[in-house]
Amino acid sequence: MANGRQGTLGPVGRAIKGLIYLSRRIHALLEEGAIRAEGHEFGMDGGPELQVEILNLLRHFTPRKVVGFDKIRVGRCGDGGYVLLNDFAGVETALSFGIEQECTWDMDIAARGVDIHMYDHTVDGPPAVHPRFRFFKKRISATAGKQSETLGNILATIPASGNRILLKADIEGSEWEMFEHSTIEDLSRICQIVCEFHDFSRIADPVWRNRAIAVMSKLKSIFEVVHVHGNNHTSLLSLANIPFPDVIEVTMARKNYYNFEDESDLFPTDLDFPNQGKRPDIFLGNLRFPNGASDA
Repeated sequence: MANGRQGTLGPVGRAIKGLIYLSRRIHALLEEGAIRAEGHEFGMDGGPELQVEILNLLRHFTPRKVVGFDKIRVGRCGDGGYVLLNDFAGVETALSFGIEQECTWDMDIAARGVDIHMYDHTVDGPPAVHPRFRFFKKRISATAGKQSETLGNILATIPASGNRILLKADIEGSEWEMFEHSTIEDLSRICQIVCEFHDFSRIADPVWRNRAIAVMSKLKSIFEVVHVHGNNHTSLLSLANIPFPDVIEVTMARKNYYNFEDESDLFPTDLDFPNQGKRPDIFLGNLRFPNGASDA
């Protein structure tokens, strides 16, 4: 009889049943101490050991100052605009991964005489046209297919003489697998990266965290972080009592092209604007973190 009653549930009944299950699961996790309700956010309790492991990842995002070069904003003063070093000497090609309905960054870069290779599997084309735009309706992935492409394959289509390439990526979490499966040789062709790194709410998951540490360690071997901005579409998280955004915009520059020193600016800077204009921007300060026991 139970199966008979289950079969008569309509969409509303199934939705209610799902909500009841979710409520019970959240209650169980709260009882176990796996998550903690903090207003509209979930914190986590993992002890000092978890905090040390989280710090080992977050230290990779501490920005440094580039000696002798200013930064500028490229694109709109809001979501879709990003901060870059004001150094475009020798740049002939830019890769723009994730377009949707916003391409002011692409327009500004194209106006500098740079060809833009645009990839987005969710739209049929960019919202504006420019003779330097090259659009491909494909997603960025770890493997190439009819509807997907890899960073390495895309770079292989660009002449070997073009080794000062810009990369902009906002691909909703796929950036981790993209960089994980990219080689140092391919990444070394890029002079600046501006990327939105997603899903820090998953940082308590050791599989996610270990991959993120591996990706950032690879990137930091040839790039230095020069700018950060918290995406305020979501609220600031508490990661084992460490405040950090769920999504962070990061600008990186090649280490062998520049000299660096400690950064004195606080973030956001005058070049930054909230992604969601009706919400306050996320204050990151200098984004410096103390060394953990694992660094001793």
